Amino acid sequence: NDKLATAKNNEIKITLINKKNEDTNYALYLKEIDNEVIEDVAYTIDGINYYLLNDNVIDLGVLSSYGTSGDLGTYTIALSSNNDYVFDYYIDEYAFVDEVSYDS
Repeated sequence: NDKLATAKNNEIKITLINKKNEDTNYALYLKEIDNEVIEDVAYTIDGINYYLLNDNVIDLGVLSSYGTSGDLGTYTIALSSNNDYVFDYYIDEYAFVDEVSYDS
């Protein structure tokens, strides 16, 4: 089941192993199937706190290089919304985009 929803099927469990020789940051990327604009979607990782979903990306954090302590991560991710959305998802490296404000 490669779908994640805000109503039914709103939780997935993921185990990742970083097989790279360097520390790598990973993220869960979501693409809503029927709607280009989504509103009021929140997510939780391991049920601790809920955060507003921005840019359809959930940062999973950094895993250490392969063969070291911290190269494995297990996550339980759940979505919540008053609206009914269904997402395709995949996991990939997460590249930070440094934004610099030139107005200030």
